Amino acid sequence: MDEIIQFIILINFVFSSIFFIKKKQYAHPYIIVNVVFFLPLFFSLFRLSDLQENSWDLKTYIIIIYTLIGWNGLFFISAFLSSKKKNIKFISNISSTHKIIFITFTLVVLFLFLLSNYIQTGMILVYKNPTLADEIHAEFPQGIRLFARMILLSVILLYILYYKYRTKYILLLLLIMIFLPLTRLSRFDLFMSVAAIVILHYYYPIFKFNKKKVLLCLLLFSFLTVLITTLTESRMNQGGRYQLKYAKIIQWNSDLSFPVFPILYGYFSLSFENFDRYVRLNDNKIYYNLGILEFLYVGIFKLNLFMDDFKPINYSKMYQPVSTAATVPTILIIFYRDFGLLLSFFFILGFGIFWLILYRLSFLSLSWNLTYVIFSSAFSLASFQPTVFAPMIFQQILMIFLLVSIANKYYRKKVIIS
Repeated sequence: MDEIIQFIILINFVFSSIFFIKKKQYAHPYIIVNVVFFLPLFFSLFRLSDLQENSWDLKTYIIIIYTLIGWNGLFFISAFLSSKKKNIKFISNISSTHKIIFITFTLVVLFLFLLSNYIQTGMILVYKNPTLADEIHAEFPQGIRLFARMILLSVILLYILYYKYRTKYILLLLLIMIFLPLTRLSRFDLFMSVAAIVILHYYYPIFKFNKKKVLLCLLLFSFLTVLITTLTESRMNQGGRYQLKYAKIIQWNSDLSFPVFPILYGYFSLSFENFDRYVRLNDNKIYYNLGILEFLYVGIFKLNLFMDDFKPINYSKMYQPVSTAATVPTILIIFYRDFGLLLSFFFILGFGIFWLILYRLSFLSLSWNLTYVIFSSAFSLASFQPTVFAPMIFQQILMIFLLVSIANKYYRKKVIIS
C-alpha cells in the first residue's frame, strides 16, 4: 500500500510541477497542498525512523486516500481549468489611513509580545534562558494573549504596506516582526510568516524572478531551515545543558546524516505515525465535541471559560506519541476524530471546496485576499498539526475585516471632507 500511495503522490508532483511551470500560480491550493502536506507524507512512507511500524492501520490508509481524492483530485481539476493570474486592482485603494492603522496595530502586537515575555519570565529576550523559553514558547498571559499572538497578521499587513510604499522603516519593522518569535525560541510563527510572504509575493511581487533571485531565495530558505532546526535542538538541549541528538531520539535509520533531515522528518513526516497510533487506539469513535468548531466555542464565544466540555483539545494526550520529540498528529486527526471513517471523506472534500472558494475570493477584495493568505499559511503546518482550525487563526481573520473596514471608513470620510 505504501508504494501505491507514493506512486500516486509522485504522479501528482509531476502534474503540479507542470501546472507551476505553465501557469505560475504557486499560491494555488494545488501547489500548496503538495508541498506542505503530500511531500512530508511521501517521505513518511519510506519509514526512515525505526520507531515507525512497518505499515499503518487500514483506516489510516483510507483517510489518506480521501485526501488524495478530496484535495489533490479536486485541486488538480481546478488548477488546469483555471485561467491565468488575474490582476489585483484593490491595492491602489490602500491609503495613508490604512498605513497608520496597520502600523499602529503592529506596534501594539510588538509591545504586547515583549510585555508577555517580561511578565512570564522577567526577561524581554527569553532565548537567553532556553529552559524558560521552552516552558512559555506557546503560552501567553490572559488578557493580552489575543493581540500578542497576532504575529502572522502583522507580518502580512507590513508586507502589503512595503509593497505599496517601499520605505525602509516598514521593511525594518517587517523583519523585526518576522523574527520576533525567536525572542522566546518559538519557531512556527516564523514558519507561517515565511509561508505567508511566499504566498503574498504571488499577489504582490516585490521583485521579478531571475536566476540570481532564485539562487538568493534558495540560499535564504536554506538559512531559515537550518536556523529553525538548530533552534529545535538548542531548545531540546536547553541551551547546551544536555548533548542529545534529535536523530538518535527518533532512531533515524537513513544514511542522510546532515542534522536538518531528521529534524524535518521528525516534525513533518513522523506526525503521520502519530495519526496512525490515534486511529489504532480509537476504532472509529466519533466525538461530538467538534474540534473543527473549536475556533468558534474557544476563539469567539469563549465557552471554555464557563463549561468544561468546551476546553481546548489536547490531541497528543489521546494516544501514545511515537516519541517525546514527535508528539503531534497532523491535520487528519480532526477529521477522523470529529466524523469517523465514513463521514470524514465528505468533510475533507468540503474543506477542499472551501479552500478553493477562498482562493477565488482572494482576487475580489483586500480582506478576502489577506484571509486566504492567513488560511493557507496556517495550512502550511497541516502535516504537523491542525493549526488551520486553531482559534488564533480565525481571530486574526476577523481582525483583518475589522481593521480594513475601519481604515476604509475613515478614508472615505477623509475624501468626502476634502
